[in-house]
Amino acid sequence: GNMDHFETLIDELAARGMNVLPVVGAYSGTSDGKPNNIYSAMVKFFTTAPSAAQFEAAPHSYRPRIDVLVSFFFFSLGSGFIDQTINLLAFLDVPVLRAVTTNKAAFEEWLVSDSGLSWSDVYYQIALPETQGISEPILVSTTDRAVDTVTGAELVCYTVVPDRIERLADRAENWVLLRRLANEHKRIAVVYYNYPPGKDNIGASYLDVPGSLFEMLKKLALEGYDLGGLPQTADELLAMMLERGFSVAPWAPGVLEELAGQARGQGRLAARQNQSGEWRFQSPHGDFGFLKLRRPGLRN
Repeated sequence: GNMDHFETLIDELAARGMNVLPVVGAYSGTSDGKPNNIYSAMVKFFTTAPSAAQFEAAPHSYRPRIDVLVSFFFFSLGSGFIDQTINLLAFLDVPVLRAVTTNKAAFEEWLVSDSGLSWSDVYYQIALPETQGISEPILVSTTDRAVDTVTGAELVCYTVVPDRIERLADRAENWVLLRRLANEHKRIAVVYYNYPPGKDNIGASYLDVPGSLFEMLKKLALEGYDLGGLPQTADELLAMMLERGFSVAPWAPGVLEELAGQARGQGRLAARQNQSGEWRFQSPHGDFGFLKLRRPGLRN
């Protein structure tokens, strides 16, 4: 019983054509000195290795069986075999997504809560897994409580949050599709620090941001990403960033309009201003964002 959140996610993934391998394992445990828990279960079902011992002895003799992993596991994945689990995740080299459940709140309580999850859920279900590279935590079930009218016993069960289950299934499917997409067709946004707004604050604690970005772009080009032309030097990249890649503050009238005009001139973007003062930016794929410059007489 109390399996609705597992089964609903499995059904959602299967409906998208994905072959789901549900795996259940003990939090900890050994047998004859060998792991007999969630770590050994993952090795058995997620790799072609016949056992954890054989996998650890020669990991490169085997291959992964999965394209994405969804973890419902509380605390750190792998329990007493943390280092081995981290090595296994590195070997699998797949996105590991976090399905979060809470026994601290009913759906209505969670929905109207200012804090969302409790501090213990955040620590044990989000912060700890993040140390292993487990990301994108999405709440998929809350807890309902009732009292049995005959025995007086309290009944506690997980309740599925359907739209969150769908969201997690979408993310898992999209990660698989992205892994199989040729690099030249992928679109990447690189976000760098520019606060307070303006040309003088493109940096981060005196680090060489343009230099690092330039090295990153060179690596992306070598990996087959279409950059639409790469600057010859880090200084040229910095000049581009100062020309059309910085945040605009409300106290700089006319600058946003100038940047929008430059975007139109690049051929890849189009920008238009509506009556409310918003600049809406477009690409061949449609609108992808907007900026609003505060002006006298306009409401926020």
